[in-house]
Amino acid sequence: GRVYKSLENYAKAKQFIEEGLSFYKQHLGDNHIDIAWEQMHLASVYGRLGDWRIAKQMIEKNLITLKKHYGAVSPEHIWALKKLGSAHRKLGEYDAALQILEQSLFLCQKHYDDQEHVEIVAILSQLGKTYFSRGDFKRAEAFLCKALEILKKKDYPKTYRVLEALVELYLKRVAQEKARGHSLQEQLYKNKARQCVEELTTTIKLYFPEDSSYVRRIVAQQRLIEKE
Repeated sequence: GRVYKSLENYAKAKQFIEEGLSFYKQHLGDNHIDIAWEQMHLASVYGRLGDWRIAKQMIEKNLITLKKHYGAVSPEHIWALKKLGSAHRKLGEYDAALQILEQSLFLCQKHYDDQEHVEIVAILSQLGKTYFSRGDFKRAEAFLCKALEILKKKDYPKTYRVLEALVELYLKRVAQEKARGHSLQEQLYKNKARQCVEELTTTIKLYFPEDSSYVRRIVAQQRLIEKE
């Protein structure tokens, strides 16, 4: 199941994980920690298939087992909380998502001595994306920029994910300021979008082949911004 998941064949992944779960439950019982982990993997697959309501229910159910087994201030429980926050965001339940992500950030900062740990950065990024989805662009930018700052400082890989979120945010601000007739603000955010997409184009070429659909999409986006 996990192999098919890594290959992005989520229908097959769901089939095999569910078969594995049936076997595990016969031999381990419903409340075993291994069952919880398999169900968390299955929740992820449901999310990938677009069924976030079922994914959320599965995460909520197994969060209790993970917390009981590992403790509240554990990477495993914090990871599951972050997944639950993401599920709420995908369902448009932004207040619930923010509350859970803030909780996971608090626990994560309590667990790690390094306040710039990659797991903390991941939650900052999720908070930024959630604020963006809710329409709070100021807070979204603050969280995303903080995440990007740490990623660059610590030389963590995959800054492209945060850069792409910032490009989307700045393009939204461009449209917003244009509609308001604020030409100076419009140009400010256009410049920010241009700077991010240029950096994004350079960064993704480190991780993706030149002919990948992802690179082509970002390059096309860069050309579109440059024309404006």
